[in-house]
Amino acid sequence: MCELRELNLRRAMWEDGEFLLELRNDETVRAASFQTELISREQHFKWFQKKLTDKNTWIYILQKGKQRIGQVRIDLQGGYYQISYAICAKERGKGYGKWMLGEMEERIKREAGMRGGKLTGEVKEENIGSQKTFEDLGYIKKKSKYGYQYEKKL
Repeated sequence: MCELRELNLRRAMWEDGEFLLELRNDETVRAASFQTELISREQHFKWFQKKLTDKNTWIYILQKGKQRIGQVRIDLQGGYYQISYAICAKERGKGYGKWMLGEMEERIKREAGMRGGKLTGEVKEENIGSQKTFEDLGYIKKKSKYGYQYEKKL
């Protein structure tokens, strides 16, 4: 298992676009997502360009050494900071998602000036790994239409 000190979370750059597209189109990532269709390269890069310049969006890349292994995105929507994240298939089950979300909480407080705001994440009922991650980090679980909503006030 990788030592957590080998992990790094950094802001996404244009050069991360291909990695994010591959991760987004991964079969297991799509199965856990509420939008399960494949995304075209053109569609993705149009979206990515918009998100990189959106002042209400923060995208972070998780690295193990120099290797990109995950991403977390925060979108400010209606007063809530909505979380979306994914870890590469071969790196799942190692605690990296928990580390990444914990680190993201500290970053978003600083970078968004977030104090007292609410982080929220939607998780499908069958996505036990993400449920455990949110619960381990102290998020409050509520039943939602398609699974569970997790909330945490910072």
